[in-house]
Amino acid sequence: MTGGKLDGRAAHAVGLVHEVYDDDEALETGLAHTLAQIRRCAPEAVAVTKDIVISSLSENLEVLLDRAARDFAKAIRGAEGQEGTMAFIEKREPRWARDDA
Repeated sequence: MTGGKLDGRAAHAVGLVHEVYDDDEALETGLAHTLAQIRRCAPEAVAVTKDIVISSLSENLEVLLDRAARDFAKAIRGAEGQEGTMAFIEKREPRWARDDA
């Protein structure tokens, strides 16, 4: 609001950024780690979750919770849910998280 400048550490302190790195190498390592975490997330489940979060701003909570339960049950029974469950059982990365996917 004052027009003042913030460095990375100050931006982190006030919650404007999630991470701060000391140099390019640390930034690349942090980025690779974050991207690896994102790749482990089931894409369709992420889309359903985003839709539910956005809907929470305007939809009745009881209706939203019922829809969320239906959507998540459908997701776990679908191909992506089955792949995620099998990957967990087989102690391997799910198909969508592998570099060769």
